[in-house]
Amino acid sequence: MFQADYDEAEEVIQNSASLLSELTSYTSIVLGPNSAVNKLSGFRFVPISRQQAMLILITDQGHVDNHLVTLPIGVTPSDMERTVNILNDRLVGVPLDALETRIEHEVEELLTKHVENAEYMSEILLNTFHRVNKERIYLGGKTNILNQPEFHDVAKIRGFLQLVEAEDVLYDLFRDIPDGVSVKFGRELNNEFMDDLSIITATYRIADERVGGIVLLGPTRMEYSRMLGLVDVFSQDLTTVLTKLYHENQK
Repeated sequence: MFQADYDEAEEVIQNSASLLSELTSYTSIVLGPNSAVNKLSGFRFVPISRQQAMLILITDQGHVDNHLVTLPIGVTPSDMERTVNILNDRLVGVPLDALETRIEHEVEELLTKHVENAEYMSEILLNTFHRVNKERIYLGGKTNILNQPEFHDVAKIRGFLQLVEAEDVLYDLFRDIPDGVSVKFGRELNNEFMDDLSIITATYRIADERVGGIVLLGPTRMEYSRMLGLVDVFSQDLTTVLTKLYHENQK
């Protein structure tokens, strides 16, 4: 899988989460690059019709984020072209979590000066960037853990599924995992739906910068030596592939 050719980091990360869950029969989680690391590298505005256009955000990690937007009456191709030029000039290299602030304090003034329908364009941009999924969770084998005897209680099953659906909560739960490969017991996380689990974690890097983490959820009786080895290999290979993709995108 890691030897295949990829165009986007997102595809690599999702595939790694799926494969790790298949190999272990447990639930795997891969945390995507956080919003302070994920930076804008390009912006496109593609008209689809008189009423709709596609906003395309490209990050330096190889992710492409598409948003279909409705164009108010009066917005012209010239408005969109000038807006794109301003955004690419002012926002390339800015972390995703800083986009809204930069638009409000810097870009809006330029739009007012150079774009006829500046108010409409500013509203479209702020609404879109507010919806940008800045920190992603990639799940593999979400229901695998439910095959374990520890999860035969209906209330526990419901609680666990609600937890993995809440991506922001899940991201915060594992945001600060340590470098290297490590093991934690679920009760250390102060979340009752993790109490009966063991958690193996590792981090991965892009171009020598730590950007995300790998989490394997299994029963406390898991085969630790094998699972630790698998997570370690995935961490190293994911780092290698994403770093290669990063350098290719910089050319």
